[in-house]
This record gives sequence, structure tokens and C-alpha cells, in this order.
Amino acid sequence: MRAIFFLLIMCLIPFSSYAEKGGRWASSSEDSNPRSKKKTKPVRVEEVDTAGPVMTLPSDIVASATTAAGAVVFYTANSRDAIDGAVTTQCDYLSGGVFSLGQTQVNCWAEDASQNITSNSFLISVIDDAAPIINLPVLIEQDSFDGSPVAVNYSVQAYDQVDSNVTLLCLPSSGSSFPVGTTMVECEASDEARNTSIATLSVMITDATPPAPPPPEEPPVNMAPVVNFLMPALNAVVQAGDGLEVEINASDADGFIEFCNLYKNGNLIRRESYAPYQWNSNMDQSLAGLVEGSFSLVAECFDGLGLSAIAELAIVVEAPPVPLVANVLLDWVTPTTREDGTYLAVSEIDGYEIYYYLADQIDTGTNSSIAAQDGLGGLVTSYEVEALASGNYYFSIATVDVNGSVSHFSDPVNLVLP
Repeated sequence: MRAIFFLLIMCLIPFSSYAEKGGRWASSSEDSNPRSKKKTKPVRVEEVDTAGPVMTLPSDIVASATTAAGAVVFYTANSRDAIDGAVTTQCDYLSGGVFSLGQTQVNCWAEDASQNITSNSFLISVIDDAAPIINLPVLIEQDSFDGSPVAVNYSVQAYDQVDSNVTLLCLPSSGSSFPVGTTMVECEASDEARNTSIATLSVMITDATPPAPPPPEEPPVNMAPVVNFLMPALNAVVQAGDGLEVEINASDADGFIEFCNLYKNGNLIRRESYAPYQWNSNMDQSLAGLVEGSFSLVAECFDGLGLSAIAELAIVVEAPPVPLVANVLLDWVTPTTREDGTYLAVSEIDGYEIYYYLADQIDTGTNSSIAAQDGLGGLVTSYEVEALASGNYYFSIATVDVNGSVSHFSDPVNLVLP
């Protein structure tokens, strides 16, 4: 409540001067009557400050402990009075001080110039929410010299910035036996606030068992050579009177070929000491002028240690075939045009050239000239080649006109005489 005092002010004080000093005027009921001749007596009303300052405090604060003592916490508390403006705010715990674990109620108050006091409070909660720190090696390496598990000791420490009582458990524990290979060890640390951290380390056991001694070396086993005929081919047939070309292949996997012998019906023909291993009718008379019948060829080759291998081939010598003599009749159609496409009259044809040859003797064939008309004046359209022996023949014909011009030879016609 504000007490109101009425002070009588001398009428000599001007209205405006008093108003400038913050007073206010009041008048009696008679003053409200404009016809009243009674002088108005001004009345001053004095207001008294009875309201305390308005205080601004932070909301409840939650801070993480950094040490066992708690945490340093800063806050801001302000107060302002409607009459006096900003006033000092005091609290029973200073901003920037160390607050212990748990809850602390901070009580604050402020007093204005009229000794009006305002008070309020807020909570500062300091909690332990930091997990312990685990210090451990990243990798532990040891050798097993027989392949069996090895006992391994390791050191792990756990530290908590708030609690001194930290529980640490590692599995497998230090001193356990670890098998060959890599085993992961998991460590867990917990503080009194049940904050937990996990870390792992690797234990690697290497099998360093010395290798077993190699078995004693066995003396090398000498391998025999490999021999086979390259010429003549298997089941080859040779005609009587011909000569024979012989070539063999010989190799030795673990050494070298010393020499090779060639036998005909058990009789040595000749020894060859260098590859290629060859025999022919020019150097070896027993392979020339073969007579009808059969015989065997045996090649025997020796390696550097005296081991040998043989290859055998049966040769059949046949009597030469009796040549077949045959006559071949050639027929053709009388041409009616020249090579340039112009008309060719029968009377303009003077004769024909016939050329025939064996397949492998194209440049040494036989050429025959034939008249276009026979003795009776008839057209000649055929010709008989007589007494041809067996072979593969080709026949071709060209036309000769009365001026002696010769056409190109026709495409050859093939005929095989057995």
C-alpha cells in the first residue's frame, strides 16, 4: 500500500512550477463550480515506492562434471526496478564457481533504493556423463614355436576424469592362452555413474614352427630315350626298284642321345651320332633298288648313360604296277563365232590344235594339229589320242582359221586313267 499525504501548498506557488517538479494538483468540490468565487486551494499528492525490482534468472542449468570436484558453471542474473532502474543482483553462489556433483539451489536477491527486496532461485545440476578412457596397445604379436596356444600377458588401464573407482574387464583376460592366428580382446570400463566405454586390441600368434627337414634325396633314376620313325610312314608301301629314305626322332628327358643305329633285317646299316638321324639310298646301298618282298627296319638309340630304346617298322616292297594303255576320244562342237564375237563361217576354219599333258607336266605336254575337214570333205569334230598310260591328264583345244590365226585354248578338261 502506498500512504497518501495531503500537503497544503501556499497559493503563491505557481501551478506550472509545481507541476514541473513532479507534483500534481487536487481541488475541493467547490472548485468544480465555475461560479464559485472561492479561491481553489491546490493539494499535492506524494507517491511512495513499495514495489520490488523485477529479477531475471536463468532456467535450471545442467552441466557435465569435468573433475571429481564437479564443474565450473557460469550464469547471468539481472534485476531492474521500475523507479530506480538497474539494481544489483546478489546470489549465494557466484557465477564461474565450482559446483559439486548433484543439485545446488542458487538463491538470488535484489534491493531497490526504497529497500524493496525481490528474491528468487534456480537449480544447477552437475552430472557425470563422461565414460572412462581406456588405454591399451593396438596389437600384441608373439610366436608359437610348436603351433600350440601361447600364454599372453598384456596391460590395460582405464581412467575417468570424475570417478576414481573404475571397473575394468577384458576378455580373454591377460595371461590367457591364445591360439595361432588373430584373437580380438574386448575391454569394457564402467564408472560409478554407469558410463561405459569399450575398446579392443588384437593378439596375433604366428606359427614359427621350424619346417620339417626335407626327406633325403633319392639318387636320380635314369630314363631311357624315346625313339620313333618319321620316315617312312607306318604301313608305307614301296615299289620294287625304288630307294628308301629313313629318318628317326630320338630324345632323352634327363640327358642326351649318344648315337643311333639302323638295322635292316638285323644287319647294321650305319651309325648316326648327330641329329637329324637320317639314312638314304644314296649313302646306304642296302636301301637302294629294293626287291619285291618285305623286311624290317629297327632303330636303336643310346643315351649318355648307356640306356637304349628301339623302334621297329615293317616295310612291304611291291612289284611295280603294269602300266595301263588306253585310247581317249575327244569330241567338240564346231565354233561359229570368233573371239571378238563376229561370225565365223565353217569355210573359214582351217584346223584345230589339241594340247594334252600330265598334271605335273603342263609345260612338256603333247601338241597335235588336225585338219578341219577329212579326206571326203566332211567336218572333223573328234580326235582319238592313242596309247596313253595311266595318269592324270588334261586336254585343251584351239581353232585355226584360214589366215593362220589361232584362238585361245579352251579350259582344260581333266581325265584320270587308272
